[in-house]
Amino acid sequence: MEDTSATLEDVYAKFGDDVGILVEGHTEKHKEDPWEKRKEEALAHLAQADEREQKLVLADKLANMRAIARDDAKYGEDLWQRFKRSKDIQSWYYHAAVQAMSDLEFDAEAVPFYKEFEDKVNQVFGYE
Repeated sequence: MEDTSATLEDVYAKFGDDVGILVEGHTEKHKEDPWEKRKEEALAHLAQADEREQKLVLADKLANMRAIARDDAKYGEDLWQRFKRSKDIQSWYYHAAVQAMSDLEFDAEAVPFYKEFEDKVNQVFGYE
């Protein structure tokens, strides 16, 4: 939703309660708060989220990490100039996301995607 003009009400109306609840759970509530605070809240929520919501977030974060890994290979350290936060802060966030979704490592459907996400995070940011 963050990259569209759609509202949560639009999502509920068009896709119903099931999809609306998933999207709402993955939508930042206080866009006016500092980035770090929003990410800390999102990670805390993610660690407690149910399997379906974690899988939705995993799909989003894996798509992000595929693009970051591709661009990191192409642009190297220059890549990080396009982000509002440094590579070190991005590293903290993505490593924390791996940890928050670690239960997916035991989900037969999600494990290949979780492992790819974890591998991309470690490839780009190094191991913690």
